[in-house]
Amino acid sequence: MKKWTLAAIPAVLLSIALISGCTKVAAKREPYGNNPDTTKTHHSEDHGHKSHHADNHHNIETIGLDKARKLALAELEITDSDYTETKYELDDGKYEFEFICGDYEYECDIDAYTGKVMKCETERIYHHHYSSSSDRINTDKAREIALAHFELDADDCIERKAKIDDGEYEFKFICDGCEYECDIDAYTGKVLKSEIERKYAPDSNTSYIGLDKARELAIPHFELSGKKYIEKKAKLDDYEYEFEFICNGYEYECDIDAYTGKILKSEIEYDD
Repeated sequence: MKKWTLAAIPAVLLSIALISGCTKVAAKREPYGNNPDTTKTHHSEDHGHKSHHADNHHNIETIGLDKARKLALAELEITDSDYTETKYELDDGKYEFEFICGDYEYECDIDAYTGKVMKCETERIYHHHYSSSSDRINTDKAREIALAHFELDADDCIERKAKIDDGEYEFKFICDGCEYECDIDAYTGKVLKSEIERKYAPDSNTSYIGLDKARELAIPHFELSGKKYIEKKAKLDDYEYEFEFICNGYEYECDIDAYTGKILKSEIEYDD
């Protein structure tokens, strides 16, 4: 019995030493919330990086902030280096930018993976550079710009609205059953906004182009030819064919004029 006790002593001492060592190591381990490697945040990035969202872009590299910015500036035709970037962020699969240059505020969203322009807006925010109405372009000049933007002939249109408001000329025309709206900067002639909506059939002898033909126009417009996509909506409503597609984590919406095939509306957004 005495021999058994003496033989067991080394094993007991070894067990105590192991337990003591493990306790010391555990005491040195940082809590999860205080570990610097687990609490880092990245507000922006200058290079493409791997996406780890649970979507179809898993592990696909983004184009990067610098390239997205160059695409946005080119789309907005901002060539002046003297601009202020008031916003840039990566959100829901797209880079969102806001710039101020001269008297304008510009907004542009760029697809983070393909570089496609998803949204583009311009708004005049300053008017103090112009001291009097003599600095404005006249209504006739603004009208010419609006008609040229829509490729319309004044003789073929009915002018429903022409007024100046807050530094912008606002025009509305009716032509071949469509309503055209256009806002023109009263000082520079820049087109700030343009919309087209079909209101009624052009004439009784004109027929619809058909759903299949409209789809053929919508698909290449979004460069979806040859790609796998899901068609969520395809219907005729108020003289317009309305389509919605899902492809690679994005939702594409397109309205096609039911008579002429003209694209009236086009939107792309990240599909949650």
